[in-house]
Amino acid sequence: MAELYKMSVVVRLTGFSPTLLRAWERRYGLLKPHRGKGGQRLYTEDDLRVLRRIRQMLAEGRSIGEAALMGRRELLRTAPPEELPAAVEAEPELARHREAVLHAVLAVDAAALRRLLDEGFARWSPERVVEGILAPVAWRIGELWAQGRCSVASEHLATEMFSSRLRALLDAAAPPAGGPLVVTACFPEERHELGLMVVGYQLARLGRRVVHLGPAMPFDDLERALPALHPDALLLSVTLPELYRKHREGLLAILRRHRGRLHCVVGGQGVPEQDEELAALGATLWPASRPLSELANLVVG
Repeated sequence: MAELYKMSVVVRLTGFSPTLLRAWERRYGLLKPHRGKGGQRLYTEDDLRVLRRIRQMLAEGRSIGEAALMGRRELLRTAPPEELPAAVEAEPELARHREAVLHAVLAVDAAALRRLLDEGFARWSPERVVEGILAPVAWRIGELWAQGRCSVASEHLATEMFSSRLRALLDAAAPPAGGPLVVTACFPEERHELGLMVVGYQLARLGRRVVHLGPAMPFDDLERALPALHPDALLLSVTLPELYRKHREGLLAILRRHRGRLHCVVGGQGVPEQDEELAALGATLWPASRPLSELANLVVG
């Protein structure tokens, strides 16, 4: 029997959330997973090929509706030749490389970090490096920094080297002109932008234009930029709860003035599990406990 893949593996390989996988199976019949003894979904290599083709179409600015109209057979016929299952075999090596990157960051070893990043991008696809190395290491650095276990020097080194790679990838993604626009920015006084840049890259891969306004964006300046940019979504990041509380009223004021005209998502380690007042104004909270890949899919939707 051909090899089957658990949902968790498929999520890692494709970046699509479990919610989307189940929806595309139920609504469109695009996926045909087997069922394990416990009822869990087990995906086939053909399912992975279908998802590869859908990912390619989204990156070209096309919609899931267009993919559904093509049907599973045509998606399989036109799927790119990339061998996604090989990435499963590479997982242990990817994990070891990720740990080496984190060690170099914490040791403030710039030469080793540069070499490891070069090796990673030479060995794996940009998507695998971003999702399997940069994103989890950035999250771990933020966690250690908040605990006082990561020096400012280490955090700055990772930010500089990771950001330069992510900017280059964003430039190379080049989504189509006229596509949906997402503006990304950090809260006022918030200078940790790595997680936000990772999401920005994932959005660009899914065919969205991304304007990254960077760290420490004053809300007054942000609001003045909104009429010129006309974004379809605004994605804000904050890593410290005290910054969230300090600038919450400023964000509420923006949401009140733009109510019904702006899809706003607020994410990061400083975000509470719920804020009824923000939710009532149409904002979505995305605490750090929720996967970044699902955040990208939410903004795209």
